[in-house]
Amino acid sequence: MLSKLANEKNAADVVSELGEYVNDVDVRLARLSIRAMARIGCSFKGSDDDGIAGYIVAKLVELVELDIDHVSAQAAISLKDIMRRHPSKSNLVCPILPAALKFIREPSGKAAIVWMIGEFGSEINEAPYVMEKVRGGCEWG
Repeated sequence: MLSKLANEKNAADVVSELGEYVNDVDVRLARLSIRAMARIGCSFKGSDDDGIAGYIVAKLVELVELDIDHVSAQAAISLKDIMRRHPSKSNLVCPILPAALKFIREPSGKAAIVWMIGEFGSEINEAPYVMEKVRGGCEWG
C-alpha cells in the first residue's frame, strides 16, 4: 500500500520506510518491501523524477550486496525491472553485477543478473568472461 501513496515529494521517505522492513524475519514481508521499492522506481517517468529512480537504484544495489539470500535475489530482480524503465542508471548497477552473480544463489536472482550483464555488457569490462563461465555451466560460489 505504501508504494501507491508515493509521489515526488514523499518517495524518498516511503522508500526509507520500506527499507526498514527488508531485515524483517518474515521473508515474504522483506520481498514485498523490495518489490514495492521497485514499483515506486518504475512509476516515475520524467527527468525530474530521475533523482528518485537513482536513489532507489542505489538502495537496491546496497541490498544486492547484503549477505541475506532472499534479499539479494529479490533486489536483483527488482533492479532488473527498474533498469528496463531507467537504463540511464546502468552506471550505478554495472559495477556490482559480476560479483553479484557469484554470491546470489536463487535461480531467479541469478537470471536477473545474467539479463543485466547481457543488456549492459558493453559497460562491463569482464562481461564476456562472466558470460563464458555461465554458458559453460560453471558453478558459482
